[in-house]
Amino acid sequence: MNQEFKNKNDYSVIVFENNRFLCKYTYVGNLYKFVLFLENTYQFKNWTAMNVYVRRSGRFLKQYRNGDFIPPKPRF
Repeated sequence: MNQEFKNKNDYSVIVFENNRFLCKYTYVGNLYKFVLFLENTYQFKNWTAMNVYVRRSGRFLKQYRNGDFIPPKPRF
């Protein structure tokens, strides 16, 4: 198994609204559930983009935009 991914809190996520920083979450295990959380939280529901990083290494994975298909556990 890739040591970079261990299936628990694998991601760090920075969330933006129109290029303005909204929040950073360091321990995210499932990106799909995280997006559901964002959409159901008043101060984050208008998010427009999020940068996803591998938490253990800090390596950038991908930027997702609101409306994109976001898999629960992306691997690149």
